[in-house]
Amino acid sequence: MTRAFAVLLSVACSVSQTCAYADGPLIVAHRGLLRHAPENTLANFRACLELRLGFEFDVERTKDGHLVCIHDGTVDRTTNGTGKVSELTLAQLRELDAGSWFDPKFAGEKVPTVDEVLKLIAEYRQHDVLIAVDLKAANVGQDVVRLAEQQKVLSRLLFIGRTISDPELRKKIKEASPKAHSAAVANSVFEFSTALSARSADWVYVRHLPTREAVEEVHRADKQVFIAGSTVSGSVTGNWRQAVEAGIDGILTDYPLELRTTLRQSQADDGHWQSLFDGKSLKGWNAEDHDECFKVQDGAIVAGGGPLARLSYLGPVNKHDFKNFELKIEVMAKPGSNGGVFFHTGPQSKFLKKGYEAQVCNSCGSKGRTGSLFVIEDHDRSPVKDDEWFEYHILVSGKRIVIKVNGKTTVDYTEPANPKRPDSWEQRVLSHGLIALQAHDPDSTVHYRKIRVKVLPD
Repeated sequence: MTRAFAVLLSVACSVSQTCAYADGPLIVAHRGLLRHAPENTLANFRACLELRLGFEFDVERTKDGHLVCIHDGTVDRTTNGTGKVSELTLAQLRELDAGSWFDPKFAGEKVPTVDEVLKLIAEYRQHDVLIAVDLKAANVGQDVVRLAEQQKVLSRLLFIGRTISDPELRKKIKEASPKAHSAAVANSVFEFSTALSARSADWVYVRHLPTREAVEEVHRADKQVFIAGSTVSGSVTGNWRQAVEAGIDGILTDYPLELRTTLRQSQADDGHWQSLFDGKSLKGWNAEDHDECFKVQDGAIVAGGGPLARLSYLGPVNKHDFKNFELKIEVMAKPGSNGGVFFHTGPQSKFLKKGYEAQVCNSCGSKGRTGSLFVIEDHDRSPVKDDEWFEYHILVSGKRIVIKVNGKTTVDYTEPANPKRPDSWEQRVLSHGLIALQAHDPDSTVHYRKIRVKVLPD
């Protein structure tokens, strides 16, 4: 192990807090650990692989036809030399120092050939990593495919760069090997369907945060989603979490170690969440009456199509008695539909006047719209649209109730001592009790899925 590599690995492990692999989307380090080592060098890439991280590397061609790994069309920025890569021979490139510009500790690092990079990847074939290949030079895709096949690492590679916007190049790469993976770009939601239907592409390369439904559509087409660009390249924890929640398969970022830490923290948080719904049946749930108003369809509880009714959770989690908790639930309402998520309610309250209700009403005639704490704090506009899934996040702690819709707070209410309530709503106070879902009327249909609770201390 070289001294430079040892230093790099030590720094990287201290930043990421662990060198163990974390489940979740595959992390791809943009030009490697470019904030910790000279980009596009073997020392950099080896550190990535030791950390079970994928990386992205760039491909240019020298004057004498060799494929090398360098981002710019010139050597000026990342070596001690000058001139265009295409006007220098491989021997001339190898005389240059590609490390000292970043830090003297990396003196002597060379511009690697693509073959050297692929051989390095082959040394770590036991690790589940994604390597993104940014084709900078023209007419190099098929050559990279052949080199990758020789090293038996083609399955690890995803071709991007020129590939994402050039269907003819994707076709040539696929002709070189049917096993080669290429991506087609969707710069915005308006280009998504075109990218999804692109021939010779088995990945969709997005530069925006797609919805979970969009990602699921890609997966149904037996393709995968790769996200890059300013949306995720910086240290943007919120966007990273949103990408993970959407189910994205690969993330390209300049902050791979920080992303790794974020994923690990999310997994730790998830360890405290308990599912209330298995996505297949109403096991653990009970409709006191009118059970015909509730069914399971496509992984969701569908409520509606009958008289006013409610479905209560009576399963084993916390003996179905909740006081302080966080509840996350994904909801979709059909046009004009009414519904609700109830908490601190009880089995005797047929019309759900005990406890509180987070209203579901995007376009119905009710005075309170989605995001409201019904009767207590009603809003006249919904933050979401009909026929679109959104996440309800409800937190109850002590006398405080916080309601969020897609991560944005719509209610932050603290119950006063001796609260005054309208007539017939006297039981709308905090205590403890059941969590329940509402079916409102024959013309309303509301879908509920991915119902999770985190019990908080009293």
